[in-house]
Amino acid sequence: MDEQAGQITYEANIESLPNGTVCAEIAELPGCYVMATDAAAATYALDARIPAYFEWLRSHDEYTPIVRGPFRSVAKETRRGEGQAFGVAFFATDAEPVSTEDLDFLTALLEWSLDDALRLAEQIDPAALDIPTRFGASPRWLLETLVLAQAKLLDRLNVNPDPDAIRLSDTPLLAQLRDARDLSLRRLRTVSEADRRRVFEVQGTRWSLRKILRCGILAARMTAEGLASVVSA
Repeated sequence: MDEQAGQITYEANIESLPNGTVCAEIAELPGCYVMATDAAAATYALDARIPAYFEWLRSHDEYTPIVRGPFRSVAKETRRGEGQAFGVAFFATDAEPVSTEDLDFLTALLEWSLDDALRLAEQIDPAALDIPTRFGASPRWLLETLVLAQAKLLDRLNVNPDPDAIRLSDTPLLAQLRDARDLSLRRLRTVSEADRRRVFEVQGTRWSLRKILRCGILAARMTAEGLASVVSA
């Protein structure tokens, strides 16, 4: 973050997919993101997302300071992703060790993001779970993808990770999400000092604890946004 002449500037990391879609996320504000067709459009659109992000923080934590802006986003680093989903790219900020204060903040963001997704999912009529949202995917698909994503992210901390071997259980979907939430928070809040600093590879892709937390928050925030479009319809 850079503050100059009353303007607050944030740096955004940008992941681009082969289909041309990009996701820009502010490095200092995990989960503050926007998807667009190019990096310039994404960073421009981020400016309008920042106030809502701080409002979201305040909705979960009354001690969040009021940050009025004006805000400006600039591209910090651009990396190419793979396939159809975000979360593959490894940015320079992902390599930074996670301090105790960082861990408290990031796990709180993950908890709030998952709680939002769970709260919204509980409001959806079971008969509407397979109806496409305005984003295209159905609520069921969004929730199943989120549960699976959280399990795969945690698996990366194992000695011999094998994310491809993970499958959804036969329990009700909301129960799976609650279990994924509880397990993720319990495991991530008790990581070792070594894991807080480690940068490693899983199936040819670089990972770190910071990236695992960032991707978990982003996945939950994206899911909540999709579910909110159904609840508010």
